Parts: sequence; C-alpha cells; structure tokens
Amino acid sequence: MSTGVDKTHRALTAEQRAQLDSIASAGTRPHRRRARLVLMADQGAELPQIAEEVGVSQSRVRYWLGRFAQEGFAIFAPAEKVSSADTPASTQASQEEAAEGAGEAGIEVEALCQRYSVDMAHVQHVSKLAMQLFDAAGDLCSPGANSRRLLAAAAMLHSLGYSTDPNRYHLLAYDIILKSPLKDFSPVERKVLACVVAFGRKKARPERVPAFRTLKKPRQKQALDLAAFLRVANGLDYAYTQTCTITDIHRREDRLIIRIEGEYADLNAVRAEKAADLWKERFGIPLQVREHDAAEDTRDAPWAHLDGAAPVAEAARVLLEYYLMHLERHADRLHEDEVPDICRLDRDLTHLQSVLEVFESCYDVTALTPYKKDVRWLTRYVGKVLQTQALITLTRTAELPGNSRVLFEDWGREAEEASRTLYKALESGRYRRFLTGLLGFCRHPGAGIFPGPCTRIAIGTQAAQWVWGQYTELRIQQGEEASRALLAPQVQRLHHLLHLFGSLFGPELSDVLSTIQPLDEGLDNILLGREVMSHLMQAVQALDGEIKAAGKSKRKQHRRRQSLEALAIHQQLWLDQTTAGLKPLWGALESVEFRRRLALAIAAP
Repeated sequence: MSTGVDKTHRALTAEQRAQLDSIASAGTRPHRRRARLVLMADQGAELPQIAEEVGVSQSRVRYWLGRFAQEGFAIFAPAEKVSSADTPASTQASQEEAAEGAGEAGIEVEALCQRYSVDMAHVQHVSKLAMQLFDAAGDLCSPGANSRRLLAAAAMLHSLGYSTDPNRYHLLAYDIILKSPLKDFSPVERKVLACVVAFGRKKARPERVPAFRTLKKPRQKQALDLAAFLRVANGLDYAYTQTCTITDIHRREDRLIIRIEGEYADLNAVRAEKAADLWKERFGIPLQVREHDAAEDTRDAPWAHLDGAAPVAEAARVLLEYYLMHLERHADRLHEDEVPDICRLDRDLTHLQSVLEVFESCYDVTALTPYKKDVRWLTRYVGKVLQTQALITLTRTAELPGNSRVLFEDWGREAEEASRTLYKALESGRYRRFLTGLLGFCRHPGAGIFPGPCTRIAIGTQAAQWVWGQYTELRIQQGEEASRALLAPQVQRLHHLLHLFGSLFGPELSDVLSTIQPLDEGLDNILLGREVMSHLMQAVQALDGEIKAAGKSKRKQHRRRQSLEALAIHQQLWLDQTTAGLKPLWGALESVEFRRRLALAIAAP
C-alpha cells in the first residue's frame, strides 16, 4: 500500500497558507488538526509522518485531504448536530471530529509557565524576538511542520525550571515539557519542544538527550534549527530588562547582521553572538549583532578614553564600563571544550578592582560595596584556575623521578573542576546581576555620589596627582632586595593607575610602561609561584600524614613524595631565577631617567 500523499491537488497559495496558519493556531480542536495536516501535506510530508504528528490514522488523513481537495475551506465550517437519520458517511465524519478532539485536553503553554513561576515579561519578549528572527531568516531551517508555532512555544517554555535551579533550568524545562500534556501539541511535537529548550543553553549535545534519539531525522533537524533561533533570541534579552529591540536584520551571502537598540544593547549583543555558535553550525553562516547607530567601536583601544575636564566621580563610570565590557567579552570567549586564556580575565578583574578602590571615596559607602564583593568572588575562581594551570605546567616542564602520571592526573582533575566552577559562575544569575547592576550604575550620572571634592575636581588634575603620589610612596618604601617582593601591591597600583588614565598622559607613557609593566608581571608571577609552592608543601604534609597513619610507606606513596619534592626544588629554582631577573627593572624604576619620563608623561610639577 502506498504511504505517500496524493499530489494531484493544487499547491496552496500564500493567502491559503496564511488562513490555514490562523486556523491551526486559533480554531476549534478538530479544525486545528485538519489545518495542520493540510499544511504538512502541502510542505511535502509523507502520510505516516502526518498521521503520527497530527494524531489520527492514515485513512483519516487521506479522508480530510480528499475533502479539502473537493470542498476547500468548507471543511472548517461549524459542524451541525448529527441526527439518527444521518447516513453512515456523515456519522463517520462526526465520529472523526470527536476523535480529533480526543487526547488534546491538556494545559495551555501560558498556564504551564505560570505554574512554574516563569518571568512572563522575559519569555514573552524572547518569543517576540524569536518570531522576528524567524520571519527574516526562517528559510534557513530544514523543512518542518509548524516550525514557527513550535519556536514561539519553545521561547515561552525555555525557562520553566529557572525558579528551581538557575544553572540547570534548561534541563529541568526539558523534563517538565515531556511529562506535561500540552494543549494543541502532539506527543511528537512535545518531544521537539523539549529538545529545543534543552539545546537552548550551553553547548548543544544531542547525543545526551534521550528524546532526541527517538525522533525521526527531519524532526531532529527541526529541533536543532529552532534551538539555534531560540539561543540568539534569549541572548538578546540576557539583561532581563525587555528593552532590546531589533531595528534591522540584514542578510548577506556570508553572514546575517542584526542591529539592535535599547538599554544594555551592547551587553545583549555580546551574549547573543556567544549564543550563535549553534547558528553557525546549523546554517553555515556567522551571525553578528551590532548596536544601531553605535559609536565607533573602542574595544581594541589600549585604554578608556577620558575627558580631562570631567569630574573625578563621573570619570569612574567611564572606566568601570570600559573594563566591565572587556571582562564580558573575554568571558564570552571561554568555552568548556577549550583551554581558556584566563590571564586576560584576571587582568580585567584586577583593573575593575583598582577602579573600585581608587574611586571608593567619591561615592556613598553602600554604592560600590556589592560590586567589590562580586569582583572578589570572581577573582577567587579565576585564581584557582590559574593555580591549577601553573601546577600542570610545572609538572610538564620539571624532570620528575619515577612515575609522575598520578600527580599529573590529580591536578588535571583539579584544573577541570576549577574550570567548571568558573564556567558555572559566569553563567549564573549572580554574574548577570553583577553585569547589569554595575552597567546600570555606570550609565546613570550622579547616582551614588558622595558630595565633596570628587564632584568638582577635574580628573585630568587628580590623575596626575594620584600617579605621582603613588610613585613617591613606592620610592620611599624601597629597601633591601629581600623585601622588594613585598612591594608588589604598590607596583601593581602604580601600573594600574597609569593604565586607567593612559588617555590623559603624554607620549612618554610608552617608555614608562616598558619598565613598570614587566616588573609588575614578574612580581605577579612570583606571587603565583609562591602559591604553587605552598600547595606543594601542603601536599607533602598531607602525604606524610597518610604514611604516618598507615604505619609504613607504600611504594606508590614513596614515588609520589619523591615527585612532590622534585617539583618543589624545581619551583624554588624558578622563583630564585625570576627574582634575580627583576633586578635590572628595579634599578630602572629607581633611576633619574624613569622619574624624568614619568614627570613628562603626567605633566607633574
């Protein structure tokens, strides 16, 4: 028996498709099913697929397709009551209407959202953005029935689990959708919806989603394609403010460019581009998100541009926004399957911390405290990753006696756990609130300012005084070589001040930085090296405790201790060599020439 659909009927016009779409979304239950099966047939779906997804037998699909071919939209007219004098055919049709309505009793999408305390303003805005994207680029998707309706529903349902677990809400939403009888969605469509939301966050891993494996290939492609749209739309409201609007979607052969506007548009743009990894994988073209009529992009500028005449307190907002957006762009480049360049993230955090500390007296005591706590919170996670990476590097470069594979594996697991913790923090609600909160603070002049000199003194004057004062304090504190490492915070502060106010200083600044920057980096490496040495010593002590408790040393423990001791020796040699290598830089810092160039750079008296 043939399982194909009769192709002799005429193809639908655009007007007919629009009318059927309307019936499929707003008609009575039987009429919605009839409209869906006619649309699927017009899109080329095979008879078994239509029957399975609409929820009727193959014979009933043929019946209604035949009726539509003969009667057209008359099959959607209100049904009359069937009397006992009806013919068998009319009785059969009435029974079919009842059968079409059966099994569709379930919960509405919005009702399910309300049951799980979903942020309706957010999901409705994401749904609106997703529809705009789909209307502009939906032809990129693989052919599939009701794709637009499914995407709209997935956008509404994607955060069902957020109130329960903000870090795994997409997986909880997947489970909720599968177990909830959604009104107007067939079992197959529910599986597609569940897969779309499961792939809507983090890296899409279809092989790990059981429902995906049970779908036929056309539906699998549909789920992945719709997830690509959902990820971008959700990223466009990353700030959860519903202020992002799409002003233009421009198609090129090699890319799709979306222009947006609204509060936090730059932050939303960064997140949407990050979420477009699946888009490029599915459709083969990159997606770019740009602010509408944005000013010249300064993300690659060596430092923030400051107006020397601006009040000190308002200059702080410019610096905070500059380093905050750098932090987010660098965080955006971290991926779970790659070894990240954490150093850039660490540098952004230290600059942010410097701004918060330098300008703290300009604001009310409570204005910056929450953001300082958040920066310290992130710095701890980044520091742990840096430490574990340093341990692995040390193990690779040192010539260890015996079998050091166990050590390497242990620290590899520590590094993986540290990276996972950092990724989790960067995807958390706390991180998003930190970004949006601090960005909002930056973009509201006058907010939180403590009345005083900071509202009157120009940053151009104050910056020079801060730098010169810090350099003078550093020179006074310099003493014996053994104590120079203790001056690392002072050197770092001077380096950061020069970087913060670089746009205000003269061309001599490049010569000044050529001395202070390598010294700061060297001292920072020594500090990290000492943390690694402390970790090694703790590991030795823990191993000695195990041996003492056991009463004797096993061969494996003995080799492990030998490796730890060898690493400690290697690390101490490196620390000594690095410290000795900084002597010329210390000398340069103390020189008259350095002082002269610094004075010229900042125009100090």
